[in-house]
Amino acid sequence: MKPKSLDELPSNDREACQILTSMGGFDTATLISLEYNAEALAEYISMKASPHNLLFPTSVGFLLDA
Repeated sequence: MKPKSLDELPSNDREACQILTSMGGFDTATLISLEYNAEALAEYISMKASPHNLLFPTSVGFLLDA
């Protein structure tokens, strides 16, 4: 697959890239492991969107809410 610049992407894909970039990145291994688990994937993404959790993996995210 050949990489594309943001300018080459459809507007909805550009918007998605901007949102994901603003979240500070994701752990690729975690994303792949959650590929077939939509509920856990949504939880992981929403946890990453929370500013106080950006640097912590999902396995310790619950510690920050105490």
